[in-house]
Amino acid sequence: MMKQVTILFGFLALCVASMTVQAQNQDAEVSVVDRPAFSENGYRAPLYGGYLRKLPVGQVQPRGWLLEVLHRQRDGLNGQLGSVSAWLDKNNNQWLSDRGDHGWEEVPYWLRGYSSLAYILNDESMKAEAQVWFDAVLNNVKPNGLLGPDAMDGNTDNPELWAKMPMLWALQTYYEHSGDERVLTAMTNYFKWELNHPR
Repeated sequence: MMKQVTILFGFLALCVASMTVQAQNQDAEVSVVDRPAFSENGYRAPLYGGYLRKLPVGQVQPRGWLLEVLHRQRDGLNGQLGSVSAWLDKNNNQWLSDRGDHGWEEVPYWLRGYSSLAYILNDESMKAEAQVWFDAVLNNVKPNGLLGPDAMDGNTDNPELWAKMPMLWALQTYYEHSGDERVLTAMTNYFKWELNHPR
């Protein structure tokens, strides 16, 4: 078992090392290390940061077959879902305003993958489309900190919280790419709202 784990981690390290070679750095020297070097673990005590770090989206540029797969994803369902999905219909979508009749958890699940693909491929059209959704979410945060749709059944006393979780994940991806401070404010205010909610 230990041998398989060692081989797996060796393979993953090789994949990461090969993907990080940028086109302009084709002659860069690659070295293999037991673990990434960093002085601080990046987490508040008593949390342990571990040895692996998630790189911000777009910091690793794919090449070869992986780039081809991502182009196919962009040209396929993920990249084109907005033109065929009723859930992504912008007319009366709850994620684009403070009211509406559709657009629940499907939007944030799609948006996270779609925006990640846009940033990795540096596709301006896709980035602009993702920005429409992120701007709408951030511009429609309620004064009490609640973001997104209140409740699918209209009962605002018992809001559905699940759809907010994947949107927070999508917003995290957007923040990694953009550094947009509105995300931190929105998340802070949302979590304060959630902390004080009687549920």
